[in-house]
Amino acid sequence: YDFESINCDNAKAIVTWDMNEWKLTTDNVSKNTTVNIYFKYTASPFKINGTGYATLQDAFNSVTDSTPVTIETTADYIGFGATPVGSDITLNLNGFTLDGQGFDTITCNGILNINGEGTITNTVPGEYSKSLVNYGTLNINNITVENTTANVAIWNSNNGGSIMNIDNCTISRSEPDCIVIINSGEMYINSGNITGAGDKTHPVVYNNADVAILYLNGGIITNTSNNYTV
Repeated sequence: YDFESINCDNAKAIVTWDMNEWKLTTDNVSKNTTVNIYFKYTASPFKINGTGYATLQDAFNSVTDSTPVTIETTADYIGFGATPVGSDITLNLNGFTLDGQGFDTITCNGILNINGEGTITNTVPGEYSKSLVNYGTLNINNITVENTTANVAIWNSNNGGSIMNIDNCTISRSEPDCIVIINSGEMYINSGNITGAGDKTHPVVYNNADVAILYLNGGIITNTSNNYTV
């Protein structure tokens, strides 16, 4: 709760709210005086074992070692975050949407499991920002990944051997002549739907053959422009 304002129906009374000590101080207040104190409640969009965090980065920063930690999403959120190196985090979206709006929405530097139902997106046209970036081990299950910027929805970087598993996800970009997923590491597409509208030089899924390994185990990949899918 954040203090917003205070008012009093007694013009002679002196009333103040102490933000530091969280208490009301009064003077010249009669027994019929009414004092109203107004607060604004803001739900913490991320919680770890009942402790709330105002930003995704704050929640990530609270993870200081390799002990597995679960973060519960409790509200839609605009912002971005990068996991600490060596961390082991499970992020449950719980049906909510995370939007980076011009910054890479989530960057994985350790082990990160993202579970749905929920959406990870980036919605500032013209910005060169991605929805998911992986430098470690990233497992996504039953989520939606979208992107309407000038960049891809998912980039699996090589950086020492990044690994990514995609299970039962819906992944798309609405812009024409654009790549949806770039794989420069080790990627397993196991199930779900991946859709784009790429031209001959921009397939839906681009596998960097010099450094990457792509396993197509299941799912549907569609190019609505009738060009290359992979």
